[in-house]
Amino acid sequence: MDSDLKIAFHNLPHSDAVEHDIRERVAKLEGLFDKIVSCRVVVEAPAKNAAGAASFAVKIDINVPGQDIVVKPDPAPDMHSAVVAAFDAAKRRLKAHAEKRRG
Repeated sequence: MDSDLKIAFHNLPHSDAVEHDIRERVAKLEGLFDKIVSCRVVVEAPAKNAAGAASFAVKIDINVPGQDIVVKPDPAPDMHSAVVAAFDAAKRRLKAHAEKRRG
């Protein structure tokens, strides 16, 4: 991996399995667009909502030449769903950016 990747966990313990999944997904993003300069992924478990259920949020900041792509989909009820939703959105945004650069 050529880009600078940072992964942070807020309000929950670090998970090697989630980190490994994130690293694989970032590598796939780099396969779509090889000019990624850096990527920061934050996995967060906010306080429980009014119904008492925890929700997970994943924010992805991707730095590419000339633009920062920030992805933060709605929170999900479990960590895996939150990661999948965030990376699906990041993939769409990165593809749109690559197409725009090509003209």
